[in-house]
Amino acid sequence: MKKKLFFIFLITFILMFSVSCKKEGEVVPDHNDRFAVATDIHILANSLITEENVDYYQNTDKMLHLSEPIFDAIVNQLIEGEYKFLLLAGDLTERGDRISHLCVASKLRKLEKAGVEVYVINGNHDVMSNEARKNYSVTQDEFKELYMDYGYKEATSVLPGTLCYSADIQNKFRLIALDNIAYYTDAFQSSMINDVTEEKIQWVRQQAADAKENNLIPILLSHKGFMNHWPGAVSLISEKVPEEYAYLPQGLLWDGAYLGFVGHNHLNDVMGYENGAGEVYYEVETGSTLFCESNYRSVTYSDEKIMVDTVTLNHIDCDSISPFVSEEIVRAVKADFPAYAYKHFSEKINQTVQYYFNYYLNKIDFGNNTFWNILKNDIIYAAFSMPLYEKDAEGKQSLEKILKRYDIVLPQTEYKNFWDIVPIFVSSLIKGNEDLRSSSEIFISKYVAYSIFVLFDEKSDEISLLSKNNTKIDINLDRLFAEGVLECYESNLIPTIVDIALDSQIGMKYQMLFSSIKTDFKAITTFSDMIETITKGIITSVGEYFGTYTVDLENLFERGFFDHYVKDLLTDSNPDDRSITINVRHEED
Repeated sequence: MKKKLFFIFLITFILMFSVSCKKEGEVVPDHNDRFAVATDIHILANSLITEENVDYYQNTDKMLHLSEPIFDAIVNQLIEGEYKFLLLAGDLTERGDRISHLCVASKLRKLEKAGVEVYVINGNHDVMSNEARKNYSVTQDEFKELYMDYGYKEATSVLPGTLCYSADIQNKFRLIALDNIAYYTDAFQSSMINDVTEEKIQWVRQQAADAKENNLIPILLSHKGFMNHWPGAVSLISEKVPEEYAYLPQGLLWDGAYLGFVGHNHLNDVMGYENGAGEVYYEVETGSTLFCESNYRSVTYSDEKIMVDTVTLNHIDCDSISPFVSEEIVRAVKADFPAYAYKHFSEKINQTVQYYFNYYLNKIDFGNNTFWNILKNDIIYAAFSMPLYEKDAEGKQSLEKILKRYDIVLPQTEYKNFWDIVPIFVSSLIKGNEDLRSSSEIFISKYVAYSIFVLFDEKSDEISLLSKNNTKIDINLDRLFAEGVLECYESNLIPTIVDIALDSQIGMKYQMLFSSIKTDFKAITTFSDMIETITKGIITSVGEYFGTYTVDLENLFERGFFDHYVKDLLTDSNPDDRSITINVRHEED
């Protein structure tokens, strides 16, 4: 009896302690009151992987050779976790082919049989979104037929001629699934339907307003977002959000919506639009399951709060890997899936970045091909490919050796050269909550840039011969590494480059530019304005880092690039990209 009373006391004490530990007013939702959001699963059915094409699929930037087992792992986690429902924000397949769509549908059927409801919307990889996909992708009607049980059958409203629908979920949410992809409706049409139209916008807003009237929480689900989730510098080369539809978050706030889930960019990022009343519309972008972070969002909800968290896969079911995938890859996946996923991503992103780096450099027509090849290959590319550490240099030039001359200590890392750092920058962007401003990667990157001028100085005799004046270039490297200042005229650096340029077949615009800086940088304001125009206002006030005859490289990098131009690439701003809590709004609020 005493033992029984002891256990009753112990259990009571634990319960009392648990209640006392809960903050006053804090709502702890039921563990089972949660749903999941995944996007860009890019399924390529295992049956499409053959001995002939497996090498290709194993070497794409996405882990297409593992698309089925990765999604299988997510399906199993959702069933085991007793999730209420799953939202899929498009790019369900890689090619839009019927076989892969049927593969996806079969996995969704497994979820529904286990009690997890599923709601989908199309992405640009799912239907005939370009000329090539007209040959093998499903049509609009076929997509709706294939996924009839995953949103369309439950629809309370559909927008004719589109794949848009709305559905009420759990008597709590109004899902507004927006088809915002441009595509051919069938293989015979020569024109595409528009991705976003005023009719679609008005339909979305009406659905949100109706939800508010019926005390339902509106949730927008679309493949592409309505906010720019890319950092400013990256957005110069990325897909833009149409300006005429950027006002949608403002309208949705007015109509009672404050949460949307999107994909497409393969990033984990959260953006917030705040109106004058302090209300915020959150657009949550989720990364692809086939990139370095194979993740999805887990959303816990109650009557008072919605909490969005990020779940990353630590392992996958290797039994569902295609038999044609190499044994080496299967062993690596079994041993440590996250490590394999990052290694795959790192190698592929490096190849991609180097390809485009060379592609854009090769597009530059300097006029003097000999000079440009030296600058491009023997100086710029050589600096980026130079070993960072003496132990890897085999007696040749290294960044560590250069810095030792100027009593600068290079941080010890696992990187071999600058290209090894590139995946860190990209993966940090993909994972979200970027925090690289004070990192060793930034330190190394700056001095790799400085090393360009060391290599230029080493090639100075060869370059001088290309100038009609045959002037000797002698860069003051001591001042560069001590003060961060590049002396451009006394060293004959700029005059020699100008002479070579003006003596070559270059366009009038470049002739004017080079002529303006032949003797000094007094005309640099024009150059600065040109850069600001070209970069659409992202790189501004470059002129402030130029003296009459010098460039303040230290401050150009530190205050210009790192603290201004690419700040949002290195340091994330609120809200948190991986975990946010949103207060549920009630009509009386």
